[in-house]
Parts: sequence; structure tokens; C-alpha cells
Amino acid sequence: NENYKTFAILARRKGAKLIGHSHGISNAITPYKQTRNEFSFLDCYFTWGKKDSAWMKGDLDTKGARLFSFGSPFLSSIRKWGKGGIDQNKFTLLYPSGPLMDFMSDLEEPTPESNLRHRLNVISLLKELMRKYKGMMVLYRPFPGTFNNDPIKKEMAEEFTQGRVYLVDQKPLDLYHNVDMVLWDTISTGFAESVQSEVPTLVFQSKFELDAAITAGKNMNLE
Repeated sequence: NENYKTFAILARRKGAKLIGHSHGISNAITPYKQTRNEFSFLDCYFTWGKKDSAWMKGDLDTKGARLFSFGSPFLSSIRKWGKGGIDQNKFTLLYPSGPLMDFMSDLEEPTPESNLRHRLNVISLLKELMRKYKGMMVLYRPFPGTFNNDPIKKEMAEEFTQGRVYLVDQKPLDLYHNVDMVLWDTISTGFAESVQSEVPTLVFQSKFELDAAITAGKNMNLE
């Protein structure tokens, strides 16, 4: 929003304090240029993680901005999953997919081709799991605005017809207590929400995201 940026510049010149915050949760990666640029004019910055973590101890120059690691109090209010276990003969997996954009909003992001390859790998995993577990069902929650070019419609057409894959539009947060496990294709804010809810949570992470992670992020994947 260019109007808001102009307003912020004018307010800053008049002595206003500017406060920024992390957009959400991701793996421990080197901050994108947008974040590094923000430190040039922000007075305070709120992170989702520890302000003394490896993410901040690296070569990141905060340029005098004060860091606060309050994260989000919302996470502590999430309803717990509460189930005692999973019946391998009959269970439901929720797959809320990540974005599948036609264009890059930043040159540091993965390319659309890379995203598509990763999505096809996730679909292959789902198909293999469904072959192994005949009682497995999938609730698929596509990323908003990207279903038109989603390859799952073609690649899993048979499973949709059989009623083993269902398209849902509810927020993932409203579905955790109705499913047996959740699969993510990226480490994101939704991933943190499902972990907090204590529903069994899996991540099939892309090579791009893993390669972009700093040492702390790679170690988290190994754990």
C-alpha cells in the first residue's frame, strides 16, 4: 500500500515511532530483503521467535531497532486435539496446501516451477500413502486463490471420484479436532498452530526451503 508507506514516512519525520512485526512463522531462514530493509527505519520489531536466537546472532544488522520476542498470544488459546490415538485402518489426514502462485512477488522466493515440482512430490506422497492405507481419507484445503491451477484436480481425480479426497474451505484451525493428523508442505504459521493444538503434524518440506534455512533451521528438520 503505497499510500500507507507515504503516510509512515511523513509520520516518522514528525517524530512518530514505527513498530514492525514478523508476518508469521517460517523455518529459521536468513531474513528476506524486505525485513532487512525494514530495520533501516523501524524503532521496534516484534519477532515470533527468540530475539537472541541464531537468526538474530548471524550477520543481521538491526540498525538500532529494538527487538521484542513476544510472538503471538493467540497460539496459547488454540483448542487442543484431545484424541487418544490413531486407528491405522481408518483415519483422516488434513492437507492445507501452501501457495501455488503464477508469479513471484520477490526474486528471493522459490520460482513457480519449483513450487509446482514440490506440489507434485507431495501429491505423489499422498497417493502412495492412500495405496498403503486403504482406510485413509484426505481433507484438502487449497491455499486461497490458487486452486484454478492446482495439479491435484488432475493427479488425484480418481481419489476425488471415489470419495477418498474431499475439498474443504474451512479454516484449518477449525478442522484439527475432526482429523487424525495434518500434513503441511511448508513450515508456516499454520504449522505452528497445528503443533500447538497437539494434533499429530507432519511436514513435507521443499528442498528450496531446506537449503534456505540457517543451521538452526536445518537442525530442526533433523529433529
